[in-house]
Amino acid sequence: MEGRIVRQEAVGPPTIEAMYELFQKYFVHRDRSTFEADLADKDHVILIYAGAELVGFSTAQTSLERINGDELPVLFSGDTIVDRAYWGSGILERCWLELAVRTSEQHQSPLYWFLICSGYRTYRYLPTFFKEFWPRYDAQTPPSAQALLDTLAQRRFGARYQDGVVCLPGGGALREGVSPVDERQLRNPDVEFFVKANPGHLRGDELACITRISSDNLTPAGRRVWRRVTGE
Repeated sequence: MEGRIVRQEAVGPPTIEAMYELFQKYFVHRDRSTFEADLADKDHVILIYAGAELVGFSTAQTSLERINGDELPVLFSGDTIVDRAYWGSGILERCWLELAVRTSEQHQSPLYWFLICSGYRTYRYLPTFFKEFWPRYDAQTPPSAQALLDTLAQRRFGARYQDGVVCLPGGGALREGVSPVDERQLRNPDVEFFVKANPGHLRGDELACITRISSDNLTPAGRRVWRRVTGE
C-alpha cells in the first residue's frame, strides 16, 4: 500500500471518479455535485492506493483564523473513507499526520485540527492519538476551547451548527451495516459519549471536535506515528 499527499488542483477527473465511487460505496445521500464542491473547497488530498487501486482518501483545508486578535492556523478535515479491507492499515493516519506536521512547520505556531464526524470510528482518532481533545466523555470542555470550537463551527457552517452538532444537507450518513453501534461498541466510553453527543449520527449529523496538534499532546500511539513522520 502507498499513501500520497497532493494538492487538490492536481487531482484529475479519473481520480475524482474513483474517489466518488469509493465514497458512494459507504455513504448515502451525497450527490456528485455536492461531493465535488466539497473537494474544490479543500487544498490538499490524501490518496491511499493498493497497487493501482484507490482504496482510501481524505481531504483537508488549512486556514488562518483570527481569534481574539491572534491568527491561528487551523486544519479542517473533509470527506474521509478507507475501504473496509484496509481498515487498520495505519497509512491514512501516517499521511494525515505528515500533512499536519508540514502545515505546523510552515506556520511555526500551534496548529488546531477542526473536524466533524458522523461516525464513531473517525471520532476515535482523537482519543487514540491525542491526550487533550474536545468534546470528550471524561471532562467538561474548558470555556476557552468551547469558544474556539463554536467560533470555527459557526464561521464555517452558520446556522447549520447547533449544540455542538453540524447538520448538513445531503450529509454524510453511512450505509446501513458499515459501522454499526452495538452493545459491544457501547461498552467503550468514547463510543458511548459520541452516540449521546451526536444522537442524529445515523442520519449523517456531524459532531464538531477540536484538538491541538503538537508533540506534547500525543498519546503513545500518536508518538509512534509522529516519530515515523518526523524521525524524532
